[in-house]
This record gives sequence, structure tokens and C-alpha cells, in this order.
Amino acid sequence: LLNQLGGGCQVPIGGYAEPRDGHLHLTAVVARPDGSSVLREAQSGGDPAHLGEAVGKRLLERGGREILREVYGETAAAPQQP
Repeated sequence: LLNQLGGGCQVPIGGYAEPRDGHLHLTAVVARPDGSSVLREAQSGGDPAHLGEAVGKRLLERGGREILREVYGETAAAPQQP
């Protein structure tokens, strides 16, 4: 998930994964720092890496890319990590 979204201290990004019915269920969120927009996405799958990638891509498609660009500029959606 974080490989898709990047992230840092400036943007609220989070994910929560739990086993459910034999699969991994991932719920993720990306939001504007002022809270005026909050995007959530949830999916289930068997491969954790693929699941995180799919959920991250979906959040970017649904408006997360714009939120990240507003905060980080054109380097979004994957700013350099320390």
C-alpha cells in the first residue's frame, strides 16, 4: 500500500489488515491534511503484496493522486522516503 501511495508526515495515510474468511482483508485511507476529503478503500485477497498494490492504485485513481500532489507537488504519488 505505502509503495503505491508513498507517504510521509504531511498526509494522513493508513492501512489496517486482518485475516477474514481465509483471506487477508485490507482497509486503507488517504485524506487531505485538513480533513475536508477522506478516501477509503477495502479489498480482500490472498497475496498481501498484490492486495496492497491493488488498494493503493484504486485510492490513487479515486482522487488520492490529487491529494498527494497538493501536498507534495509533482513528485507525488511516491515522494522519497527517508
